[in-house]
Amino acid sequence: MSRNNNEQYYDVYSNTGKVCPRCGCPNCQIINETKTTGKDYGVFSGICGYLILGPVGLLCGLCGADKKIKNKAYWVCPNCGRKFRV
Repeated sequence: MSRNNNEQYYDVYSNTGKVCPRCGCPNCQIINETKTTGKDYGVFSGICGYLILGPVGLLCGLCGADKKIKNKAYWVCPNCGRKFRV
């Protein structure tokens, strides 16, 4: 299957797998990017909770912890380096 440089549209899917929309390379690989936002366990809050409430107070360190993890999958072309969504 030959492709012209003047073509505006490339098939993203082909019979062999993903094809790069920029250069037409059929050997694209999938990668995952992970982004973490928010707070984790608060040591200071846990220590204060322990001093006030005893061993159960260690759970006070979890108060206000809203850690969020986002995963995104991308295809990456080994020839031109273009990254595009699945």
